[in-house]
Amino acid sequence: MGYAAAGGAAFTRYLLPVLAFVVAVSWRALPLGRRGLPTVVLVAALALLTLMMITRDLARRNPALAPLTPVDRLRTAWAAEAPGPTDLALSALAGFALVGGVLLAVALWKLGDPSVAGGGEVGGTPPHEAVHEGPPGGVAGIIQQRQDRLEVTVGARRRGRAAQGFRSTPRAVR
Repeated sequence: MGYAAAGGAAFTRYLLPVLAFVVAVSWRALPLGRRGLPTVVLVAALALLTLMMITRDLARRNPALAPLTPVDRLRTAWAAEAPGPTDLALSALAGFALVGGVLLAVALWKLGDPSVAGGGEVGGTPPHEAVHEGPPGGVAGIIQQRQDRLEVTVGARRRGRAAQGFRSTPRAVR
């Protein structure tokens, strides 16, 4: 209640991020939606909307900033309140936001890559096809694969124990 009572619009703080999430999820069906392009566009739009809301709030709190452009409002407010060079700090913040947006786009692009969806193998089969695919011979093929793996494992252990000086056959108990 404190935010809305202080003059903030509650829908921009609470409802807008929820709507943005719903829109991003529903945009997956669009072209390049699986690669995350609509989500990146939505994040950029939310960032611009945040900047716009900050500059409007600065103008509302300090009426002397109202006739200035949004960039000049930010510069003036930074110079009045924060230490350090204004242009350097605002440029650094913009650069960090740009790098974050690029990293987000690359991460979402990689998540839509079929090689990632195929279990990490380049050119792997999509998950829905891998579920229906089985070894040759059906159930008998699975049993044969397990027996082969067991023989390889037991053989490797016997060879390892023989190399260490252990007998490969058990001793007779007297």
